[in-house]
Amino acid sequence: MRAIVFGAFAALFVLVVSHPAMAADPTPSHVKAAREMLALTQADKMFNGVLPVLLKQEIGVLEKSYSNVTNEVARRFEILFLTEAQKGIDQAMDKVAAAYAEALSEDELNEISAFYKSPVGRKMIKIKPEMGQRALKIGIEWGQNVGSIIGKKVVLQMKAEGLKF
Repeated sequence: MRAIVFGAFAALFVLVVSHPAMAADPTPSHVKAAREMLALTQADKMFNGVLPVLLKQEIGVLEKSYSNVTNEVARRFEILFLTEAQKGIDQAMDKVAAAYAEALSEDELNEISAFYKSPVGRKMIKIKPEMGQRALKIGIEWGQNVGSIIGKKVVLQMKAEGLKF
């Protein structure tokens, strides 16, 4: 029993000693570089794009919870909701910036920002929404077809291999 306990402690010691230390908190300039890169890529638009859907859902909840929600109440709710949501987006962007600062060096973040400041980088940002929509459409079409097409192909292959089902 003593050998097992000693072995467990020895294994734990090896894991702790050999495990690389967590990276230190990024410096303010490192996080600032990440924030600049996020601003250049308009990453906040991802969060802003979700707001109309959330707002519609929350107004629905409001209307179900209170029987006499007037247009004036709904408009005021919308204003307050969007104001609070924007604060949440700012906080989320701070967390995203910190995550990028942990994953990329400050120099790498500055290089990425330099790219997005270049003509081709600005073009990339400009076409990103359209490309995102096109990629989504392609993904949906692929998803609709993949099951039936690949499923049939796999069944035929399995039958060719002599599998019976």
